[in-house]
Amino acid sequence: MYKKIVPVILLSVALTACGSANKEATPAAESKTVATNESATTAPTTATEETVTENTDVKTADAVEMKTYEGENFSIDYPASWVEYDTTAFNQPSIKVAFNDPAPKVQFADNVNVTVNAVDPNATIKQVVDTTLAYYEQDTTNMANFKLLSNDQDASQNQAVIVGQYTQAQAKVDIALVQAIVADQGTLYTLSISMSKDTYKNGGKEQAEQMIKAFKIADNS
Repeated sequence: MYKKIVPVILLSVALTACGSANKEATPAAESKTVATNESATTAPTTATEETVTENTDVKTADAVEMKTYEGENFSIDYPASWVEYDTTAFNQPSIKVAFNDPAPKVQFADNVNVTVNAVDPNATIKQVVDTTLAYYEQDTTNMANFKLLSNDQDASQNQAVIVGQYTQAQAKVDIALVQAIVADQGTLYTLSISMSKDTYKNGGKEQAEQMIKAFKIADNS
C-alpha cells in the first residue's frame, strides 16, 4: 500500500543526480511572477496561481536572501540566488517545483524540490516514514551508506522532519538530506533539501531549518 509513495519521494535523488551532472542549471520556462513581500507569511494560505515572491525579511544564519514560491496548496522559501530547475524531462507531474544552486563549488548542486502525491487517507506518518527510510537503506546504488541522523514525527499533525546523510553515487559526494513530509487528507507533500556535507556544515543546516520552518500547506478543511 505504501510502496507507491517511495518512488515519488526518491525523485529528490533523481534531481540530485541531475544537479551533480550539470554544473549549470536548466532554466525553467518563464511562468512565474515576482513581487515584493514585506514580511514572511506565518499562516497557511491557499494559492490560486504559482508565484515567486521576494522575501527580504527572511534571513538564514549567514544572512542569505530568500524568495518565496507559492504553488497550488503549498509555499516554500529558497535562496534567492538559486534558479528554478526544468523538471519536464522527468515526465512526472508529482514534481511540482525544484530549485538548485547554479554555481556549485563541488560536483553537486544543492537543491530543494517539492513533490505531491496521492496517499492512503488512513496512512499514518509513521508508516510513511518507516517505508521511506527502509527504501533509502536498501537503495545502495543511488544512496550509498545512508544514515538516519534524526526522525522527528508529530502524529497529531501527521507530519515529520527527517535528516539523513548518504554518498551520492555519480558525484562521489557526501550529501545531507533534510525532508519535511506531510500527509494531509489523502495527499502527501514532501519538501526535500539536498546539500553537500560541506555546505550543510557551513551555514546550510541553519538555512535548511529556515526552509523547513517556512514550508506551508494550505488548510483546505
